Amino acid sequence: MRRSRAYAILGAVLIVVIVGLTYRSIYPVGGVRLAVSTPIGENGELHYRIWTVAPNGSLILLTSGTAHTYITLSSSVVRRVQSTARRLNSSSGILFVDTWVKRGDEVYSMPVQSFEIKDNERWFVPKKVRISLFNPLKVEKGSALEWRTLDRTLLHDVKVPVMIVQKNSNVSLVVNLAINSYSNYVGPKVTVVYANESARNVSDVKINVLNSAFTGTYHIGMGAEMKKGPHWVAEGVYMNLLVIKQEEYVCKGTVCQPDGLLRYLVIPLGMRYTGSNPMIVNVWREEGSGNWWKSTRYPPRGITLTPALGVFVGDLRNPTMLYDIYRKPWSSDNMTMYAVGVATPAGYELRNKLNWLPGWFSSIPVVLGNSIAGSMYELQETNETAKVYGTETAFKIRVKTSPTNGSTVTTMPFGYYFYVVPVKP
Repeated sequence: MRRSRAYAILGAVLIVVIVGLTYRSIYPVGGVRLAVSTPIGENGELHYRIWTVAPNGSLILLTSGTAHTYITLSSSVVRRVQSTARRLNSSSGILFVDTWVKRGDEVYSMPVQSFEIKDNERWFVPKKVRISLFNPLKVEKGSALEWRTLDRTLLHDVKVPVMIVQKNSNVSLVVNLAINSYSNYVGPKVTVVYANESARNVSDVKINVLNSAFTGTYHIGMGAEMKKGPHWVAEGVYMNLLVIKQEEYVCKGTVCQPDGLLRYLVIPLGMRYTGSNPMIVNVWREEGSGNWWKSTRYPPRGITLTPALGVFVGDLRNPTMLYDIYRKPWSSDNMTMYAVGVATPAGYELRNKLNWLPGWFSSIPVVLGNSIAGSMYELQETNETAKVYGTETAFKIRVKTSPTNGSTVTTMPFGYYFYVVPVKP
């Protein structure tokens, strides 16, 4: 009786072990399986390269290969990404996925995708990679594509403007802005710009906004009191930004030729904080006379003006809320105050620092924010009536509406840039 019971226990243990080994061979424990959501066809061949970014700005190739329906990452790759995230003091790590599809003599290049791996993820995690056909090329059979880095610079403590008020009026104002993260896994986004060598302005480029390169709970609080008379106030955050310029090459064996497609990546790798739990972001402030853009041309290319819902009149005391100025579908169905972000004028600062960036890069944003709220109200009564404009990007950007619920294509505020001008009677 004891022997039969022992055999039964041993048999049960063997079954558990066999099932466990089978499960591990199909679903790697601690690994990630990426589902390719775009059919590539029976004769299609998917090639991929998966990489991440180190704290010093170097690019780390994690794995590469071919696939058809799934891309499976081992647990060692996941642990490596998590280790890199900890060195960035980030709540999650980011992986970039470069893919292309071969179909006969054609090669289809794909826009780079990204996804995050949380620091506490330990088991199999299914994730979808939405791959869309992009930039089809006719090439010789047996050719492959690769991205080569032409320039790469890691900039520390870049002053990224978030709120700017340009006032050419005697109306005195108080402006407040607050940005909070609802989650430990929401942070500044990665901006990717595709352009041909012939691109001359932002109408010639395509912009994608990817996941966060570093994440964490944060709070950004800004406020400006503006007295009578024309002047401007700018406030923003300090960010570490990795800027990369790459060119696509078609390779046949050891011979490679550029195909004329360029991409620029702006990857945030940290902000400067003044506290923790919640992490209070360090804010800088500048003010002066004249034009904040230091240029006679206003608005800059790629920027449009949006009239506010109302105007400021001498005896007006009710504050104008940000959502009155920007009437955009930025809210998810279940969280009406959830905004997908603000397109900060980071490109304006980067173009002044890196001479290898094209002139139109001044209009390129880095998307920042999660829950955004603020107001503007008159401080002191005047006899002057002023009209307020908000500015927004002229190009449309696809961004997530929440960490878990879908995405939307929309124009975005180009920083919370308010332009206050007198109204002629």
